[in-house]
Amino acid sequence: MSTIYFKDYRRMGYEVLEKECSFGDFRVIDEEEKEGDCIYRKISFIHKVEIKNKEIEKCFLNIANNKYSYEECDGKCCKSDVDGSITPDREFFSQDFQDFCNNEEVFLEQTIIRFFDNALWIYKSSEFFLNDNRRHWIYFSFDKKDWHLVPIRPIGGIFGPPFTQDEYNKLENDIKVRNKELASCFVESMNNGHTAPIYPRIYHEAVNNLSDNPQTAIVLAVESVEVAVKTCIICFDEKAKWLIDNFPSPPIEKMLKEYVAMLLPEGMPSIPKELINHSLHKAVIARNKIVHSGLYQINKEEALVLIEDLGRILAYLEYYMGYEWAKFFFDRPFNHWFFI
Repeated sequence: MSTIYFKDYRRMGYEVLEKECSFGDFRVIDEEEKEGDCIYRKISFIHKVEIKNKEIEKCFLNIANNKYSYEECDGKCCKSDVDGSITPDREFFSQDFQDFCNNEEVFLEQTIIRFFDNALWIYKSSEFFLNDNRRHWIYFSFDKKDWHLVPIRPIGGIFGPPFTQDEYNKLENDIKVRNKELASCFVESMNNGHTAPIYPRIYHEAVNNLSDNPQTAIVLAVESVEVAVKTCIICFDEKAKWLIDNFPSPPIEKMLKEYVAMLLPEGMPSIPKELINHSLHKAVIARNKIVHSGLYQINKEEALVLIEDLGRILAYLEYYMGYEWAKFFFDRPFNHWFFI
């Protein structure tokens, strides 16, 4: 059995710790990092782990000693930004090794989320935290001095099937084609003096919270649909604003299926029933449990599917409100790569 250390980090706006602290098997270091003319705070999270499996230990030793070549990995590898060594992708290794790395990655992430949640709770200021939602790489070391890249997981992540290169290329091309179509719509919107409504911002806050806090993401995503439904109704009937402002609204599913559907002109595409009866219904139940008890847990994989489907509902509602470009988002509401 040998000891290995794993490290991840996040950027901060201000100093949170004097220098470092420890809790459990974690050591947290707060330090400055300079990038060009800018100086950031960097919080490094170092987790001490005992490896009992000799084969897993051997894989990490081989990576540390640069035993793998580009040819051996069939090109499925990364060149470490720390020491320049070749690190094969995670799927190159045995399932036991992959599971070990996946579990450590999830544990690190959960601990980092708890750290920032507690800091936000106690310091009462979001100015401590920079928007650091990029995909993070994890490093390992046997001595806390020489750090090496942990094999990365395939595109798509632990919680979803990896994309093949062909699928990746196709989706990336689809995004480029769609963006060309959207460009003229964007310029027209700016020229017409349009101001974005509030529900897209709420929805994108949900998307931004998905990686770190799926519970918050679900609450925000459902709220964005509720606001969009009411906005849509007022677009069709301005007099309904008084009712919406002064009386409790019916359940959102009922409003969509019975009221919004009644307002639509003939020939307008309907929201697929499964989006309302399954995805929205499930998201509303999850939201209610989270809001009422604060203890309900939902995993990222399930939250991502629900939030994506709620984004599709938003696209239909926007189309009903007269935004032709919304049809591009009926099938895929995220116009970017999304990693969880």
